[in-house]
Amino acid sequence: MDKLAAAESRVDEALATMDFKDAIEALEPLCDPVDRLFDEVLIMSDDEDVKNNRLSLLVRLDTLFGLAADFSRLTWD
Repeated sequence: MDKLAAAESRVDEALATMDFKDAIEALEPLCDPVDRLFDEVLIMSDDEDVKNNRLSLLVRLDTLFGLAADFSRLTWD
C-alpha cells in the first residue's frame, strides 16, 4: 500500500502542475505489484469482506490510472 499512496501523491502533485509525463511515470512502481495482484490473487473471494477490500483496491487503482491518462484510447496495431 505504501507504493500506491506514494504514486497517488506523486500523480496529484504532477497534475497540479500539468506535468502529465511525470504523472504517468509515477505509475511505473505499481506495474509489478499490479501484475502480481492479477496473477496471484483471487479478487472475487468467497469471503465477502476480503472481496470488497480487493474490489475497493481495484477502484482505487482504476481511479489513479484514469487521472494520469485515458488508457482506453491506446491501440495495439
